[in-house]
Amino acid sequence: LRTDASQRFEKSLDSQLLKRSMFRTVELVQQLCPGAKIVGKLEYDGMDLSSIKPTVVKANIKYMQTVLGTAITPEQMTKILERLDFQVGVEGDDLRVEVPSYRATKDISCCDDIVEELGRTIGYDNIVPQAPKMAIQPLPPHPRLALERKIKDFMALHGHSMEVMNYPLIGKHLLQKCDLASLPVRQILNALSEDTALLRPSLLPGMVQAAALNAKYPDEFKMFEVGRCYLPDEKKFVTEEDHLMIASFNSEKNVYLDLLDTVENLLSFLAVPFEVVNKNLRPPNPLLPVDWGMAHPNEYQDVRIMGRPQGVVLSVHPLLLRNWKMHGHLSLAIINLTNLQKQIWRPKFKYHPLAKFPASTFDWTVVAPTDTPAGDVLAVARKVKIPEMPKPTSVTVFQLDEQHKAITLRAVFANQEGTLATDFLNQAQTKLINALATAGFDLKT
Repeated sequence: LRTDASQRFEKSLDSQLLKRSMFRTVELVQQLCPGAKIVGKLEYDGMDLSSIKPTVVKANIKYMQTVLGTAITPEQMTKILERLDFQVGVEGDDLRVEVPSYRATKDISCCDDIVEELGRTIGYDNIVPQAPKMAIQPLPPHPRLALERKIKDFMALHGHSMEVMNYPLIGKHLLQKCDLASLPVRQILNALSEDTALLRPSLLPGMVQAAALNAKYPDEFKMFEVGRCYLPDEKKFVTEEDHLMIASFNSEKNVYLDLLDTVENLLSFLAVPFEVVNKNLRPPNPLLPVDWGMAHPNEYQDVRIMGRPQGVVLSVHPLLLRNWKMHGHLSLAIINLTNLQKQIWRPKFKYHPLAKFPASTFDWTVVAPTDTPAGDVLAVARKVKIPEMPKPTSVTVFQLDEQHKAITLRAVFANQEGTLATDFLNQAQTKLINALATAGFDLKT
């Protein structure tokens, strides 16, 4: 323990050492300069030691007990620190610890340093080891990964699709075969081959190639890919965008409406505002060239997400299928996911009670000109306001002759308050039929 007598002894010892060092200095100077003389006395030229403010640390009592893992009382802490020449005072739940000035190394500056002093005095062997008490929580996924997971889950479980992964490097021959040679692309220096010399500007060429390979075996399939496209940029080498590509193939029947329903259900599942509209050139859809002639003229819909053209659903023209020796019907959907990835995706659940009363389904088929999009017919049916009827949907489209086609629509009537009467159902069905007939789409008989 340091006492007043020991401190006086240390001071006297320091003064003796100082005198000896100064005498030795004078002796060395006289040896070098025999004519040198002492003309003054010793003077202190350092800083004013009284101006140095002592270091004060506030240490939380509960925190120190938690870190040490032992039931040490504030009184015991105070005794240990005072024996180490700390001046201790209690301020509520904290200890006010004043660090002694001779700790010249400045090794005491925070509460953890006080914990170390207590721990080495108590003895680390006397501290019972315990697992760290901290909450372990999984990190939230990146918005881009969260969006991809939701899309993949929906497409696999509800879209009945298989995932494919095509190469991001393509060749000029593949673009020419898909009639996309006019797309601006970036070329790679020292490419391994001509088929991998370009960065893909779209997922469409790779998806069409994959569909052509699979069309040789099953009669129908649906596949999707979430991948990155590389668009040339004047300010930088390329601009990277993430796209979703869906391909639906059937060797016998048209799958355009089925793919359109899948896209609408997917965007509803993602809870984003969207609208499916007819092809609009103002502003043009950035996902496909305006002059691309391999899209079916009547089976083409633009998808607007948050008011901007961010998607397209189309059927591939038979001329393109002939280039790939495909026999059947192929429909494609492209969605730009770049803007959607900036949102923070959290799981959203909507619970609806089970219906207490039965619903009634009404299917009817109308005749329309061949060049009339099915979306125009569906839009007329959706304008009919019936509270017990949600939005009607399209079921199928089949060709009657060269000038006419048949479009089958479906409406579901339901009421949570009671069973619908027969008279109401007859009136609602008649209202739908008359609305379409007035627009020029007569009922098929």
